[in-house]
Amino acid sequence: MRTLLLALTLAGGLMGQYYGTKPERRMGAPEGSMLPAFPGTARSVSAKALTLELHDGNEMHFTCSKKTAWLDGEKKIKPQDVKEGAMVVVEGKKAPDGTMDAVVVRLQREKE
Repeated sequence: MRTLLLALTLAGGLMGQYYGTKPERRMGAPEGSMLPAFPGTARSVSAKALTLELHDGNEMHFTCSKKTAWLDGEKKIKPQDVKEGAMVVVEGKKAPDGTMDAVVVRLQREKE
């Protein structure tokens, strides 16, 4: 009985350590979120909207707001710094009205 109690206590402690850890948060992403990422080419960019051409040729439209994080690496940038034709990755979520909200827009640089 004592062995069983000791084993359950040890197992409970290990599970608490495992489930008590938080995933690493990426810069610009909201706390505790895992958002889908959409890589592509910026076709139209403004502070309020972004149109992305995906690699398969389809387009996705995102609504942008003051909450949208615009990043070049770890450096914060402004929407006007992302030019048409730039390679970007947009992390987004579906809005209640069915549209897509851009949470993070990351400018992608070609590797040298």
